[in-house]
Amino acid sequence: MSTLTPCLRLPLAPQQADAYYPADLPEEWRLDYYANEYRALLAAAEWWPSEGFAAQRAELGDDVWLLLERPVGALPVPLTALAPTALVACLTPGAALPDGGEGYPLCLFCAAPPTPTQLAGLATRPEATLCWWAGERLQVAGQGEQLLVVSDAREPRALRGVIEASMAAAGEGRHVWLLLRDAAPATLTTATQLAQMLGY
Repeated sequence: MSTLTPCLRLPLAPQQADAYYPADLPEEWRLDYYANEYRALLAAAEWWPSEGFAAQRAELGDDVWLLLERPVGALPVPLTALAPTALVACLTPGAALPDGGEGYPLCLFCAAPPTPTQLAGLATRPEATLCWWAGERLQVAGQGEQLLVVSDAREPRALRGVIEASMAAAGEGRHVWLLLRDAAPATLTTATQLAQMLGY
């Protein structure tokens, strides 16, 4: 059976951060504050290579799952063709931060259906996966064991539909990372509760 973990992209947008974090909480404690409530996050490409992030991450337990957003230049050729429509992440569960990303799984999400050339590029990385929405159905390519699904859903009914569609597309033995794009932490809480209620 496949499993699913919802997450957000950090750092949060300023308005969301002001609403979520206590006013007197130092900025360097924000990652730890988030991780006390949620078990996974996507670290923005411009944030995770910084010394500030490394210091905050050193305080986290090994049970916090970390997805690293990859900048275009870090993609291996020929996957760079996916860059205009892809969000790329490497999973590092309690491991050292990578230098170049080699040897780490690639989970890609496309805002539009990929071309045959792009799919051919994906075939060069057997650990990679690619997802895209076709209406309300999720399409998956690649043989990797992890999927990155991106959704703008906010309401519980829509979130449930996204979760169920993601799990139907995942098949057996995969883990789905559900990134709630630009969502507030309250939406993440709802998605997490729904995933638990549905047995994922």
